[in-house]
Amino acid sequence: MDVAYPRTIVAVDVGGTKIAGAVVSYGRSGVSPAILHERTIPTDASRGGNAVLDDIVRLALELIAACDEPLLGVGVGTAGCVDPLAGSIAFANDLMPGWTGQPVAARLREATALPVAVMGDVHAHALGEARWGAARGMQSCLCVAAGTGLGGAFVADGAVMRGFRGAA
Repeated sequence: MDVAYPRTIVAVDVGGTKIAGAVVSYGRSGVSPAILHERTIPTDASRGGNAVLDDIVRLALELIAACDEPLLGVGVGTAGCVDPLAGSIAFANDLMPGWTGQPVAARLREATALPVAVMGDVHAHALGEARWGAARGMQSCLCVAAGTGLGGAFVADGAVMRGFRGAA
């Protein structure tokens, strides 16, 4: 399916301390996207995975309501190891208690009636660097991210190396 420009999405970044969301519009191919609306809320992970997922859904719905353009879908980069087939959290450490097993993609699809893609936050970070950032134009890159946790991702030929069930 060929989609005309602009291409507008809701993007959500779930970290150990904050959840950042934005409506992002890609005006044309090869040009950096523009942020149309953005909002950040605390993760407060100690409340548990269900509460965090409820906050993510609320944030996505608020961003959708603030957008006047048609949306293609919702993209989520999240802490933890993401099952790439289900879009759920295959594993999360104690920094995100109760996050393991959360059905992120399914809940967002149900709440928004939009297509949803979910990947690890460092995988998303690495793809962003490869496409728009420090590694733009390179054949491959390694991204090491130190934040609330520590993670890494490798991108080769524009694709993140996910490994078995997204665990790389």
